[in-house]
Amino acid sequence: MENTSVSLLDQFQLSGQSDSWDRLLTLYGPLLRRWLLKYEVKASDADDLVQDVLLAVANDIKQFEHSGHVGAFRGWLKTILLNRLRKH
Repeated sequence: MENTSVSLLDQFQLSGQSDSWDRLLTLYGPLLRRWLLKYEVKASDADDLVQDVLLAVANDIKQFEHSGHVGAFRGWLKTILLNRLRKH
């Protein structure tokens, strides 16, 4: 997986434009599904959980502050996923 560009995150945080949202979905939708498969989540449940995670990202992206470390956004994303998985 390529690194998330800080400019993509900045663009999404500021505007939520559909092209930046589409890019996030393209990059992270498959990753979220792979993570869920490792936790042996059923495909139908995985779809719901991916939607929950992406909704949380859309709602909370303005509070995300990139630390400058490689993988910071993915770490934040995985934390959201694990919290949603626990609730599930």
